[in-house]
Amino acid sequence: MISVVSLFSCKQDKMGIGYEVHGTVRAVPDSTMVYMRNDGLNDSTMVLGETFLFKGKVKEPTWTLMFLENFDEPIPLWLENVQIRIEALPNRLTEVKVSGGEIQSMANMLAERSDAIRTAMDSLGNIMALPELTDLRKDSVQASYRKLQQDEIALEKDFIRENPNSPVSAFILNRNRTRWEKTSVANLFSQLKDSAKKTVYGKLLDRYIKLNKNPEVGDGYVDFVQEKPDGESTRLSDLMGKYTLVEFWASWCVPCRKSNPELSKLYSRYRKKGLRIVGVSLDEDRESWLDAIEEDALEWDNVTDLKFNENEAALIYGVVGIPDNFLIDDKGIIVARNLREKALTKKLKEVFGENPTFKQKTD
Repeated sequence: MISVVSLFSCKQDKMGIGYEVHGTVRAVPDSTMVYMRNDGLNDSTMVLGETFLFKGKVKEPTWTLMFLENFDEPIPLWLENVQIRIEALPNRLTEVKVSGGEIQSMANMLAERSDAIRTAMDSLGNIMALPELTDLRKDSVQASYRKLQQDEIALEKDFIRENPNSPVSAFILNRNRTRWEKTSVANLFSQLKDSAKKTVYGKLLDRYIKLNKNPEVGDGYVDFVQEKPDGESTRLSDLMGKYTLVEFWASWCVPCRKSNPELSKLYSRYRKKGLRIVGVSLDEDRESWLDAIEEDALEWDNVTDLKFNENEAALIYGVVGIPDNFLIDDKGIIVARNLREKALTKKLKEVFGENPTFKQKTD
């Protein structure tokens, strides 16, 4: 078991009212903006005399990203109601020192364990990028890289088992919930203590494990409930046709928006033959969603629950990136997934025949 003693435990007991993030950033000019972002926080301040300060309060320890204006690399930290210190050089933000809280100390310990693996992976990544690398050598390097990935996974799983009461364990498990096997995720979740399960990350994990079905091609579709633009709830089963394309997208997804015109053409060609499209948006801003529907002239059914990546339908279907889609036949069987552009056109011609009701214009 890992035992961590916070260097600021006495100070933490005395504060008890919130956090103070004291940052030192060498060679950064005054008035440079610093931002802190997480799902419940959107704060900013300025650098003055190579230092900056954030003050606030969190309900529970929260993984947070800090961004320095004009620098691409964010600074990750655990925000706790204690004094937190950050020391960074602008050209080495990946080596920033963050200290101050018990949870941060535990996260630092895990990072130290992973450092050797990450360094080796970076070196192999650089080697794989060499243009003169032979195919045989590339295969060998890729095999070594995959072995290191498995070593890192094993290290993180061991950390979770050793620290079942830590928010860091719940966070790591939630972050990897779609990368690791579902049975492994569920098993590790069952080993977490209530203190970890009750964190925001534990609650997200619990919801994911209960909802996620990951239906595959050949499986029956899974019904779900979402809201239409008018605010009324509807089931997928109430919107289905002879063939139903469940299209996962969002207003902020550039590839999704670019594919909408072609999708509209296909819908016009096959809607009279029984094609239905149900657009499931991963938006979280209602107005952005409605504006995108209008701007792209989407005539099919559109639904959402405005929960972003935690969209219930996306969790059920195991959607981890968009655009993504599922084609369901008249028997309720999933016959294809993630059909894009030519592949979707070919599949729809196959299922509806070569004589569509509308002849597509040619350039």
